[in-house]
Amino acid sequence: MAVKATEIKAGNAIIYEGQLCVVLSTEHVKPGKGPAYVQAKMKNVQTGTIKINRLNSSDKFEAADIDKRKMEYLYDAGGQG
Repeated sequence: MAVKATEIKAGNAIIYEGQLCVVLSTEHVKPGKGPAYVQAKMKNVQTGTIKINRLNSSDKFEAADIDKRKMEYLYDAGGQG
């Protein structure tokens, strides 16, 4: 499903430049000169790098279909307990 750049919110997962990214924050910027754009801080899931990208308001991106589950990690604390 395609999502416009203006509809992207923090926590969304999108495909950006062929990579799965999670949006950390967004800001809609309307400069006095030139067109409006969306500035998005995104984290690449594979590499872990964080980048700030400037997106045109008319750009569309593919929304990633992911399942989020709350997990609990159970482990043995080295024979203690």
